[in-house]
Amino acid sequence: MLFSNINRQILATHSSIGIKKTELAKKRISDINPNCKVKIFDTFVNTDTLPTIFATKPDIVIDAIDSFNPKLRLIEYCYKNNIKIISSMGAALKTDPFSIKYADLFETHHCKLAERLRGDLRKLGISSGVPCVFSEQSPQIKPIPLPKDEQKNFGKNGGPKILGSTPVITSIFGILLANKAIEKIV
Repeated sequence: MLFSNINRQILATHSSIGIKKTELAKKRISDINPNCKVKIFDTFVNTDTLPTIFATKPDIVIDAIDSFNPKLRLIEYCYKNNIKIISSMGAALKTDPFSIKYADLFETHHCKLAERLRGDLRKLGISSGVPCVFSEQSPQIKPIPLPKDEQKNFGKNGGPKILGSTPVITSIFGILLANKAIEKIV
């Protein structure tokens, strides 16, 4: 059995397994507003794809990327090209919805992802001006080891741990990101 993040993906249902998130998002947006124009980029974010993705400058970018290097490159690109961005930090292992805050990335605390991003962004000459949603709560639960049948693929250390998150926490992150984006656009 492969573990999924279906519990925290608003578009994901068991009937949608195997369908790309980009397609599901486009369909959902079209169901809400058929006049909305949605352009899909079914690509991985990296330094090579960023110029194509941003060929037409968006009003704002909401960054909800989980992978570190694509997240770092996206933030760097937006910052250096004066594209408004709001970034989501780590929701994994957090449980208190009242600890979720909005601040500059360089003013966050209790978030390992934000801490690592700050270090790498400083090396790129960026030391402020990256708004984000984060939790000021220290992680409250422990990572879960992969099931035994999946550990064999990763050798002695058993591979990555499952950094659980609840749909309540990730939903609040998403709602705050959307609200701040709307505020900045309006």
